Amino acid sequence: MPDAFPDLRGLCCGVYHDGGRGETDPVTREPRYDCWGLTMAVHRAFGIVLPDFVQPAEDAPAVAGTFAAEITSGRWQRIAEPETPCVVAMRHRLVPEAVSHFGAYVGGGRVVHIAKAIGAVRVDSLYDVAFARRIAGYWRRA
Repeated sequence: MPDAFPDLRGLCCGVYHDGGRGETDPVTREPRYDCWGLTMAVHRAFGIVLPDFVQPAEDAPAVAGTFAAEITSGRWQRIAEPETPCVVAMRHRLVPEAVSHFGAYVGGGRVVHIAKAIGAVRVDSLYDVAFARRIAGYWRRA
């Protein structure tokens, strides 16, 4: 776990945009993210660089395939319990066999994530029943 907890407030005003990696929305002036872009930004705030995956966020099977290949590459370690920061991998709500949604664990039982259906960055409890059943695992860079 990092020695100092970074200020993540700048990330919490983000809006959803497929392929978003934190660039400024020209209308709202808020940062734009998809779920992996936000996960990358949270980790970057902790000094950890995650690889970028160039997949349309809405293509659940493609995202799931890319993530499956990445986690078997030896560059990732699955962990039993979440630790700050780690990737929270989640099953797609409509395609439950596809692990295609991601967030970042930030401590205190909270995960930061964003999805098209949500539209903006959210902080949710890992222990919320509806949310918890979608969690496929916790991962950190090896």
